[in-house]
Amino acid sequence: MPTRARKAATKSALLSALCALYCVSSAQSPESLVRLALSERDTVKSAESQLKAAKSSATSLGAYPTTRLETGTGTRPDVGGGEDLTLFQPLDVFGKSHAAGKSANALVRGYEANLRQAKLSVQTEVLSSYASWASASRNRKFALDQLEIVRKVEAATKARVKAKALPELQNDRAALEVRRAEQLVVDREATLQIALVKLRQVVGEELPGLGDSEPGVISQSLLGPANAERDRPELAVLASQRLGFRSDLQQARLSRLPDLELQARRSPWSSDAERYGVRIQLVFPLWDHGAARKRADAAAQQAEATSLEYADTLKRVQAEVESARIQLAASQRSLAAYAKLLEGAHDLLRRTERGFELGANTLLDVLDAKRALDDSLEQSSNALQNADLAVGAALAAQGQILGENAR
Repeated sequence: MPTRARKAATKSALLSALCALYCVSSAQSPESLVRLALSERDTVKSAESQLKAAKSSATSLGAYPTTRLETGTGTRPDVGGGEDLTLFQPLDVFGKSHAAGKSANALVRGYEANLRQAKLSVQTEVLSSYASWASASRNRKFALDQLEIVRKVEAATKARVKAKALPELQNDRAALEVRRAEQLVVDREATLQIALVKLRQVVGEELPGLGDSEPGVISQSLLGPANAERDRPELAVLASQRLGFRSDLQQARLSRLPDLELQARRSPWSSDAERYGVRIQLVFPLWDHGAARKRADAAAQQAEATSLEYADTLKRVQAEVESARIQLAASQRSLAAYAKLLEGAHDLLRRTERGFELGANTLLDVLDAKRALDDSLEQSSNALQNADLAVGAALAAQGQILGENAR
C-alpha cells in the first residue's frame, strides 16, 4: 500500500510539473502576452472606465422625460404659491428623447473606438517588443555558438602550432578571435536584458521565467480576414461622429414641434370639497428666431463633411492594409532566401574547419568562413525580426486584436 501511495504521489507530482511547464510555455507565446497585456495595462483599463461612463451618460440622456410631483401649502389660504398637489408626466409623442438617446449612443460608439485604439496600441507595443526580445535572444544564442566555434578553432590551432605545422603567431590570432567572440556574447547579453525589461514593461507583468524560454515566432496564421470598416478605430470614430451629427439634425428639427404633458391635479387645500382631475398641457414653440433651422443646417453640413472624411480615410486604410500584406509577403520570401544562405554558410564553415584540421586550409580560411557565417546569421536574424514585425504591422493595419471573439 505505501508503494502504491508513493507511485500515486510521484504521478501526481509529474502531472503537476507538466501542467506548470505547459502554462509557463503557453504564457510566453505572443498571443498569450497580448492577452495578458490587455488585461493588465492601465491605459486599457482607463479606456474601459471611460466607456462605462459614456454608457451611463447615454442611458441618462436617452431616458424618458422625468415624472414630477409638485405639492405645497401656505400660511394663508388666500395667498397661493404654485400647485397644491399636481403630478406632471411629459409625453414624448414626437420621439425627442429617442433622438437624444441616439446622439448619446453615438458618443458611446466613439468611446468604444477609443477603447479599441488603446487595445491596438498595446498589442502593437507588445508584438514589437516581443520581436525585439526574440531577435536579441536568437542573437545571443548565435554569439554563444560562435564562441564555441572559435574556441574549437583555437584548440585546433594550438595543436597544429605544437606540431610545428603553424607559426606561434597563429595562436595569438586565434586567441584574439576568442576574446572578440566573448565580448560579443557580453554585448548580446546586455541587449537581451534591455529587450526583456521593455517587454515586461509593455506587458505590465514581471513574467518570471521568460528570460529562460525559447522565443517563438509571430505566426502569419494569426491574421484573419481583413474588415477595416468594422475594425479600424479611426473609421469607427468618424462613423460615430456622423451618427451624432445626424442625431443633432433630427433633434434640431424636432425642437420645432410642441411639447405634450399629462397633469393629474387636486383641488387646492383651502377648498372644502376635495376634487381630482386630469389636464392635457400642449406647449407650442412660436418663434425661435431661426435658431432651430440654423442648428439643423450646421448639423447637416457637419454630417456631410464627416462622410467625405470617412471616404478619404477608408481609401487610406485600404492602401495601408494592401501595403502591409505586400510587406508581409516580401518578408516571408526574404526569410526563405536567408535560410538557404545560412545553410550554405554552415556547410562552408564545417568543410573549412575539417580542411584546417587536415592541413588543407589555413586559419585565415577558417576565419573568413566564420565571418561569412556571422553575416548570414545576422541577416537571418534580421529577416526573422522583420517577418515578426510585418505580422504585427498587418494586424495593426487591419485593426485586428488577437484573441478577440469572432463577431
